[in-house]
Amino acid sequence: MQDEKDIFDNFEKEMHVSSQQNVSVNLEKKLQIERAYVDQLFESALEGIVLADKQGHVLRINSEFVRLFGYTKEEIVGQHIDQLVAPSDAQDQALFITQRTIRGEKLRLETVRRRKDGRLITVSVLTSPIIVDGKLEALYGIYRDISEQKKMIDVLKNSEERFQDVALSSADWIWEVDKEGKYTFASGRVKQILGYEPEEIIGKSPFDLMTPEDAPRVREIFMQIVQQKKPIADLENWNLTKEGKKVLLLTNGVPILNDNGEILGYRGMDKDITDKKWAEESLKKSEEHFRNIFKESPIGIELYNSAGNLIDSNKASLEIFGIQTIEESNRLNLFQNPNLPEETRNKLIRSEIARYETLYDFERI
Repeated sequence: MQDEKDIFDNFEKEMHVSSQQNVSVNLEKKLQIERAYVDQLFESALEGIVLADKQGHVLRINSEFVRLFGYTKEEIVGQHIDQLVAPSDAQDQALFITQRTIRGEKLRLETVRRRKDGRLITVSVLTSPIIVDGKLEALYGIYRDISEQKKMIDVLKNSEERFQDVALSSADWIWEVDKEGKYTFASGRVKQILGYEPEEIIGKSPFDLMTPEDAPRVREIFMQIVQQKKPIADLENWNLTKEGKKVLLLTNGVPILNDNGEILGYRGMDKDITDKKWAEESLKKSEEHFRNIFKESPIGIELYNSAGNLIDSNKASLEIFGIQTIEESNRLNLFQNPNLPEETRNKLIRSEIARYETLYDFERI
């Protein structure tokens, strides 16, 4: 019986050792798989990644870091990361970042770094400590080239600044509305035209500012334009200032479309043409008044163009010439009229005022 017990005990011991070996093998295999995952992620990352020791000396870099900075892995491993890629005027900044990372801080910033060929690039940098069991073991940094993105932002910023300069200096009111027709932008010129501060009309629609009589008409026109995604061209509309004064605006604008051709709103400008409109109305009335005087005058009046051709004559003049309509006398040329004294003809040709009296022989014309 004792032999059987010894055999059983030995079997248990062997099984325990075998089980421990199996666990160890499984753990090692699991660690190898996880390490392969990490290595794959490290190498295939779209950002440049650097792993450094506690002093900032490079332990490992990935392929994107090689492409980004132009160094081979052999050239960079063992070098201090700051001395290698930080420009001379950014050494203090780079050292300060490394020191803060060593103290356990995670940092994110945009800065300039230097490639192997000396070219400077704008990068986004993320640095972080690697801490194991409460102790600092290493540092890592992630670099992303944002040079093109930075250029685009600068171009956009300059474009916005130019737009703002134009908006501020323009005599016209520049605006933008969303697809609901609500103002999302208004230049400062609106203050001079309608008396409102730009922020006072944000969220309002153009129809809120128009006269009650004109708003329905313009709304109908605007809805048709929006449905067809057409530009707004020389649309006259009457508005009320903050003090209630009527102002006539001339509106022009273009649709804002997304990549799918869907309308997002309109952008355009309004010009105050109130004075011009009053002047046109006044001129129209003056012309009508002149026309009435011209037509009803008992004195014969004729109008000639610069070439001396008769273009119009009133009723009294037609009666003097004994004709019924102006068409009957359209062949008459003032400068070729033999009844006209030579001196008078020359004055008229020179666009001078001439007064004369003469005996008119109708048979000569």
